[in-house]
Amino acid sequence: MTMDYDKKLAETGIVATGLLDSFRISLFNTPLLGDHDLEVMRMFGPNMHAISFAYALCFLCIFALYRGNLALATALFAFLVLASAKGPLILFLLVGASWLNFRLFGAKFALACHALVMLVYAAVGIAVGLSIGDYHVLGLMGGMHEFVVNPVGRGIGAGGNLSADFDKIVWTVAQAAGRTPFAVESAVGVLFSQIGVFAAAVIGAYVWIACRIFRIALMTGNDLHAAAAFALLTMVATGLFQEEAYFAPLALAVFIALAGMIIGAAARCGLLAPVSRAPTLS
Repeated sequence: MTMDYDKKLAETGIVATGLLDSFRISLFNTPLLGDHDLEVMRMFGPNMHAISFAYALCFLCIFALYRGNLALATALFAFLVLASAKGPLILFLLVGASWLNFRLFGAKFALACHALVMLVYAAVGIAVGLSIGDYHVLGLMGGMHEFVVNPVGRGIGAGGNLSADFDKIVWTVAQAAGRTPFAVESAVGVLFSQIGVFAAAVIGAYVWIACRIFRIALMTGNDLHAAAAFALLTMVATGLFQEEAYFAPLALAVFIALAGMIIGAAARCGLLAPVSRAPTLS
């Protein structure tokens, strides 16, 4: 017995009577909609993890939509909404908006707008999260505090949602402090806590791969290639607010796998010139 239900009762007054009660959450699991009393039965999927399942649905929805299968994409989007996870849904919508810019106004404009939106998304998310005591942002602040204290990191496996001390966090205390005692709920926070300054190289590699795919999209004009580049860039920002974004096998990993397939196919077709002779974006 982990006493999780007893702890939830003590903290929230909510009594769990069975397994299905663990599926019942407020819409998109955010206090921003708490005043509307919108409760849903969250779809957890076959892996029994709603966030990871939602990222898999988001990936499949993007793949189907930008390969031209609108009917399948529509069905997958409905399941994505039922999973009630903010990050994957935001990812899908931002990719769609940037793809429209890509088609209507050109590559440079689309990439510049997407980068700007990611910066605004990160800044607003952190500011709002701190103001409402959102546990994802508190976890990010906990990780960045550990990074400042120890810039070389605590080592792989330290902190995170699977930490043995996770259930000892008192969220009311964390909200008062503006951070958790160690990194949780944020992939970026956990990375900087674990490997310190070297986390910048890991995150930078994701951005480099996305830019490489975007260069391929310029040459091919393929909708899926452009969508994959925008999705990977969005995943980098989403990792600020969800630990699952980078670490869940059905999240970042599937987008990286698609990126590898795109880059591999482009290399076999002779589209990729050596970096020193690569053409400039136009």
